[in-house]
Amino acid sequence: MKASAYLAATAATFLSGALAQEAAAAAQSPITELLPGAQVLTLDTWMTQLELLKQPLQNQVHWIYLSGREQCNGTQNVCESFDDAMAKGYHVLQAQGHGQPQFSYIDCDDEPILCHSWLLKPPAIMHITVDPAAEIPILLRPMRIAPSNKTDDDLYARMTPTEARKRLSPIINGARPVTDFHIWDGLMNPFTGHLGKLGLNVPWGWWTYNFGWLPISWHAFCMILLVFCRYMVWQLTPKQKQSAAEMVMNPGAKLGFNDDDMAAEGEEGEEGEEGVGGEKEAKKDQ
Repeated sequence: MKASAYLAATAATFLSGALAQEAAAAAQSPITELLPGAQVLTLDTWMTQLELLKQPLQNQVHWIYLSGREQCNGTQNVCESFDDAMAKGYHVLQAQGHGQPQFSYIDCDDEPILCHSWLLKPPAIMHITVDPAAEIPILLRPMRIAPSNKTDDDLYARMTPTEARKRLSPIINGARPVTDFHIWDGLMNPFTGHLGKLGLNVPWGWWTYNFGWLPISWHAFCMILLVFCRYMVWQLTPKQKQSAAEMVMNPGAKLGFNDDDMAAEGEEGEEGEEGVGGEKEAKKDQ
């Protein structure tokens, strides 16, 4: 009995370990094997990982590749093709010595809110330039590298690794300058945007990830409804009532005087009367 119990416990331990290894392998991003050594960015730590909060800032160049399968902008083969092309471009970037570019990636299946907070869907690249001496020290340039015509199914079907490399190579080797891509200066930019600096880009990323399937008109309706509900809550919140003593208006309040001003004027008036009385007595003595 003891031997059978021991064997059963050993088998259970072995199976649980094997299942844990399989789960870990399944949870591992497929892009990890293609980009060895590249750091994986997360929603909570990406600014710290890229040293964008460190003071003083240092000159840096970051290439951040956004990948995914479920979140892919198009069919799955599009992201797979660009993953393969980026794996080759990654080695090219690693070999470049000028500017010391640093390469990272985000698996948008694991970090969908981060990708949506950047207003990007994979495959895409976020290029970040850090220059402390510039007028805008941290510049973000989103690069949407997938075909933009979502209605052309044949275009997606033809997106092979070779076609993806043709799109990606000019960007990686510098034939197409980074400056060709527009600087992200929108409201959700976490460094310069009015809403992004308040941290509202993360709730927006959560909203668009969970409710992005809604039409834009519904998004606007939900935002208006949210503002209206917030206003009604503020209106229905009990306000602190003024006491009768606080409602009594002090003399001279309409003229803009407070108690201190009136007290000071009273003292000046008394001093003035004393001065006039002294002068009259001095004239009588003369």
